Amino acid sequence: MKKIFTIILLGCLSLPFLTGCWNNKPVEAKKEIKSGKNEKTEKNSQSKEENKPTNKVETFKNPDDAKEFQITLPKGWENTTQEDKKDNPDTDAVFYASNFKTSVSLAILIENKSDFTDINAFTTLGENTFAEDPTIKNKPVKFNDIEPINGQNSKLATYDTEKSGMNLVCSEYVIEGIDSYIRVSFWSLKSNYEKNKTGYNEILSSIKEVEK
Repeated sequence: MKKIFTIILLGCLSLPFLTGCWNNKPVEAKKEIKSGKNEKTEKNSQSKEENKPTNKVETFKNPDDAKEFQITLPKGWENTTQEDKKDNPDTDAVFYASNFKTSVSLAILIENKSDFTDINAFTTLGENTFAEDPTIKNKPVKFNDIEPINGQNSKLATYDTEKSGMNLVCSEYVIEGIDSYIRVSFWSLKSNYEKNKTGYNEILSSIKEVEK
């Protein structure tokens, strides 16, 4: 069985948004004289950028049974699965994404329902794991029932934690699917949490199993 509820923050998700925000280099203010050709190229590029879709549909699979799911990432979010899995080959997460501008990331894990008696057994295991984690500041961490997501039983646990000297807020959602428990973990810099969390439901409600 996979390392269920191991805090992804400690292993995977080297929190790409953190490296992103620290790698920004100051831009030197320069006055440039552009030719008519350059101006035209710039306008064409701008036009193409404006025509890009604001949302992007991505897919991921349950590695145990190959069932496929889809998720819609709003404007500003990027699929970082390939990079995160390369950096953390032992991770159990199946999908990652980040919004570098607002300093928030997410990871998705999937567990088979047949391995647990019910959703409460699954989330209780998570609570026990949280209790042993020294980086979590506001213990005990408990999962509470929330409004169903896509008509499915759902729970949420939120806690403050620390990574590389930075204060973060983690929101752990568990959605009961047809055959799986879908765990979606969001991390946000503490200062941006209140703003970032308003967009979580849009992403969560977009997660659906692909019918074949």
